Amino acid sequence: MSSDSPVPETFVAGITQAKKLIKSNSVRCAYVASNADKKIHVMMNDLCREVGVYLDSSHTLEELGRMCNIEVNCAACVLLK
Repeated sequence: MSSDSPVPETFVAGITQAKKLIKSNSVRCAYVASNADKKIHVMMNDLCREVGVYLDSSHTLEELGRMCNIEVNCAACVLLK
């Protein structure tokens, strides 16, 4: 068996889970939906800046839901290391 195959990317959806994982330094990057509430943007931006995690806000609620392979919209998620 070859170990050349790429490891699948693992996304974790949800603001609470994202916050915990960011604080534990377990993420490659974080995402917040461009059309999420402003208070979510501010909270995620402040947390990611404090910890030094890249924050991407170029996707919509619907797009983040699809990225996380869930059937509902997603305001915030993280990509695990």
